[in-house]
Amino acid sequence: MPLLTRVAQTVPRELFFQAAEDLRMLSKDKTIIMKNEDEVNFIMDRAIHDIPWPEQRWIEQICKNRIQDYTPEQQTFLKAYLQPYISLYEVLGLDLGRGVYLQDLFNNQQLFLMDINFGKTAHNDMLLATRIITLKGLNYTSGIAIPFQQEDKKRLIENFTYIYEKKKSEMTWEQIMRKYAPYFFIEYRKKGYNISFSRDTDDNKEKRADEWEDEKTESVPAEKSTKVSRNAPCPCGSGKKYKRCCLPKDEEKNPTVGIAWDYIRRKKIIESSDDFPVEQCLINSNWQELGIANIVVARNQGNDKLILGVFIVDIFCLGVKNTFCNAVIPVEQFENEILKRSYRDQKPVSIGINYAKEIIFGALEYARNIGFEPQEDFKLSKYVLGAEEATHQRNIKFGGPNGKPLYIAGPDNDYRKIVNLLKERLGENGFDFIIPGEQL
Repeated sequence: MPLLTRVAQTVPRELFFQAAEDLRMLSKDKTIIMKNEDEVNFIMDRAIHDIPWPEQRWIEQICKNRIQDYTPEQQTFLKAYLQPYISLYEVLGLDLGRGVYLQDLFNNQQLFLMDINFGKTAHNDMLLATRIITLKGLNYTSGIAIPFQQEDKKRLIENFTYIYEKKKSEMTWEQIMRKYAPYFFIEYRKKGYNISFSRDTDDNKEKRADEWEDEKTESVPAEKSTKVSRNAPCPCGSGKKYKRCCLPKDEEKNPTVGIAWDYIRRKKIIESSDDFPVEQCLINSNWQELGIANIVVARNQGNDKLILGVFIVDIFCLGVKNTFCNAVIPVEQFENEILKRSYRDQKPVSIGINYAKEIIFGALEYARNIGFEPQEDFKLSKYVLGAEEATHQRNIKFGGPNGKPLYIAGPDNDYRKIVNLLKERLGENGFDFIIPGEQL
């Protein structure tokens, strides 16, 4: 019998139901609802590893009060299960038939995961929410792994970052991840992804650990498992913490390191845009005739780095159609790549930041009044504009030349949906529209 199955048999009924409730698998009449029989593994995993019952987690109680009921080999595994909590990993590479190289997206650590199944089926850039144990220096999953796609990464990181910022004064990172681990399972269910379970027995893991402990191979480079913690002393000997010394340089050399924390760092800089002076504020010269204002705002971070905000604004109808922002952008990249890509053969003109805000927020308000919200990334990019409200010094005209909204369909628009929305809001004659090359 697998070790965790044996442990699961000792879990109290109330704890089992609490785990199911945390995972939103318990109905009002206390019936556990599972899409397939494998989902019971998630209930057991949560019950054993993460829920205080009442003060200690079940795995802690087993190790404290019942460890003598298990063989020495099993005791080794039980103790290994004490520490790990679920985290989010990104696949960096495969070692076919052995396992995968992973990066923890929340603490920068890279490791090699021993798992024959993943070594055959995983692919680069795949995401895994899983719990990893370490035995004799080698890493294994605890039995469950929830796969996600690259498109999910930003949302998952942002959500856990938000929780951390909200709870960091009262909970440690480990406590946060244990409490909110069900979020991964709930998201997986919404997405309808397939779940992978490790089918390795404990005996097989122990055997492979013994074999690999003495094996000399180049397939598992030493640096994969000896990453320096952010808060550890810097290896250069400066006496500073690694994050305060050589980490930024190491991240530049290896762009796969610190993806999540780099995102968090840049996000915080963007949110503090008011602390940095506006270096440039540009717009296309024909924005009023064209109906599209292409606005680029750059703030000086120092050290030849910029905070950047780009805003594509439809003043005729849709408001903020598209936007993005970033921080720590080299000045050279801004001048040689970003400006050329934004304006192509046109020469932009300089305007004041207040003028830019009048255009952007004026168009946003106009569009919102007829049913259109700004593109979702505006929640962050708006910080680049600054917190101070715009003073309306100019009589900027919004809407089309005829005094009513003019919708000009773009190649990526669902124009039928937009036109139908305008008809509902404004009536058949309440707006104008142009559908290039198409007939409704």
